[in-house]
Amino acid sequence: MLEDRLIAEKSAASFERVWSTKVDGALALAAALPGSTKYYVLFGSIASVFGNRGQVDYAAANDALDTLAHALNRRGGEMRTVAFDWGPWAASGGGMVSPELEAEYARRKIGTIAPSEGVDALVRELTWGSRLDAQVIYACADSESLEGDTHHSPPERPSAHRLSIVGATR
Repeated sequence: MLEDRLIAEKSAASFERVWSTKVDGALALAAALPGSTKYYVLFGSIASVFGNRGQVDYAAANDALDTLAHALNRRGGEMRTVAFDWGPWAASGGGMVSPELEAEYARRKIGTIAPSEGVDALVRELTWGSRLDAQVIYACADSESLEGDTHHSPPERPSAHRLSIVGATR
């Protein structure tokens, strides 16, 4: 759920709607997981790491998912919890952004993740990723592009890649 507004224009009720949709659901699922669960995957957003104008509530909710993943992994046991902080998914092929937003991302040197690339990344991480990595950042950009507006001409579409891992010491 998104209700993008600058923080000065954001009501407490709007913040709560965005926050609770993601966080309450993740907590409820975590509490109901059977002991035999091998993986608990949380779909977050790079907004939790880099922020995004007008998305203080969405960024905070996704950061809470990252925190939950770290906390669950610190418990030990057989289950691996990982929060995937995804960059934007391509407009074509069922992705999340509109063609207009995709063009804006390209202007900022942020590519979009093709749905097939995202699925492959998830499978690779669950197959070969470390149990200690509770948070994965996956995007089609370098960190400098994600941290601010660059005002450069659009690049060639970058390949999606794992930007970094934030270990379980959080």
